[in-house]
Amino acid sequence: MLLLRSSGQLRPAIIAIASAVCLIGCGRPVPPGKVRMQGVVHYDGQPLRTSAGMITFFAAQGTNSNTAKIQPDGLFTVDLEPGDYRVGVEATDGYDRLAEKALKPIKAKSLIPETYANPTKSGLTITAVANAKPVTIALEQNR
Repeated sequence: MLLLRSSGQLRPAIIAIASAVCLIGCGRPVPPGKVRMQGVVHYDGQPLRTSAGMITFFAAQGTNSNTAKIQPDGLFTVDLEPGDYRVGVEATDGYDRLAEKALKPIKAKSLIPETYANPTKSGLTITAVANAKPVTIALEQNR
């Protein structure tokens, strides 16, 4: 048993040990019945760089769906039920907002062809399986 002394001599060591344990074992657990899928979205062969990107997964069979934020370096992580999914990708230069002076809506500009946003038209698919290697979702400008 480890005791804290009021002088605080052991406190830094305990904090360091607790931090190390948390870094090793405090990752978000995979929910029961799901598998963790990780990957990267590429656009014309390069990681998709966006601060406002979302990837959507719709089950090919049934009604299961899920979304994941695309990180600024193109990476994503999502927990899915095993199976086949149609994929939709959205990436913009920011978020819709109002102009400061005129209060007119300013729509965010899509960074990729908008066809990719619709999972039934994007042509993108993924199969979620346990222990899958990271996947690459490849998008092309001339689509």
